[in-house]
Amino acid sequence: MKTTISSDLLRKALRTVAKAAPARPAADILGCFRLSQADGTLTVEATDGSTLMRTSVMTREGCTDGSACVPVRFLTPLSQTLLKGDVALETSDSSVRVTWTEGESELPAFTVGDFPDVAEPDGGESVEIPSGTLLAFLSKTIEGTEDSPLRPAFAGVYFDTASPEGFSMVSSDTRSLTLVTAPGTMSGIPPFILHRSHAAVLKGVADKSASPVTICSDGAKVRFTVEGLTMVFPTVVHKYPNYASIIPSDNTGVLVIDRAALLDTLIRTGTCADRDADRVVMRITSGRVTLEATDFTNRLSARESVPARWSGEDLDISFRMSNLIKLVEGFESPQLEIRLKDRTRPALVLPHYGEEGRKPANRMTGMIAAIR
Repeated sequence: MKTTISSDLLRKALRTVAKAAPARPAADILGCFRLSQADGTLTVEATDGSTLMRTSVMTREGCTDGSACVPVRFLTPLSQTLLKGDVALETSDSSVRVTWTEGESELPAFTVGDFPDVAEPDGGESVEIPSGTLLAFLSKTIEGTEDSPLRPAFAGVYFDTASPEGFSMVSSDTRSLTLVTAPGTMSGIPPFILHRSHAAVLKGVADKSASPVTICSDGAKVRFTVEGLTMVFPTVVHKYPNYASIIPSDNTGVLVIDRAALLDTLIRTGTCADRDADRVVMRITSGRVTLEATDFTNRLSARESVPARWSGEDLDISFRMSNLIKLVEGFESPQLEIRLKDRTRPALVLPHYGEEGRKPANRMTGMIAAIR
């Protein structure tokens, strides 16, 4: 293989796909980029054996087709130091020579045939989603997942492509739930769970793109494609609970409160909450909500009131402070509508825009369990 490419394009391609390479590879070949020159393009791939990232960039004329596997830990730092201009890569039996305007470097190369070929989704339909929608949904759901091996289904974001309400993404840590929905349907692909670490990689890519993201899945693997970049991730092979069945439908008490004021008050009172108990008490009366947090061990306490509209009888209810803050932060509406039943039932949290407010097409629903 012999290829000549802009140093900027090479650097960007390597940096993009390097996220799929393991930090501590079990085998040397998994710590390599596979570089493949063909038809005037250089394809760069990295994998940990189950996850794959691949992108292609244009090269200069006069290149020779071929492939090489070069260690990530050597090629990445070298590419980051190269000045603007062209760089040439040429393979020999066991090395790759990298040449630039005023210098050259010799890097080790591994057998191309040892690089694992990651299986991609087998057939099936593909659907598109705007990158902005995907980014917004991932931003609201990733933090709501549970980082625990005991409940694998909750360690990822659930892509509910079969929801009758529209394309939905769900996350839960069993104490709270975040649901975001966009109009339209994605029924061409089966629902799947994307692990939180893979969802974070996808979020980083969506953050840098304005193009639609194409999704294809067969249930075991999912492939995302955007602007020439292909990402293949294994799905979490567990059944996601029927989240729709646990969302309260009979919470008759309605609390309308300013979202920013509630969030600021939660953060302030939270500085005095017991770190283990992680508890905030909401004392709800007509026209006012009082938030209280206490740490008896360190003799700390805080109390602050926020104006609000409440349609029910006076109610005291407690939530996990960190879960409530995380949930409130995810909403963008100026006000929140919190629907309550009693002090033991979960609360349903919805955006509230008022009669004259402009309601967005995408909608968010939150649920948080009460604690005693």
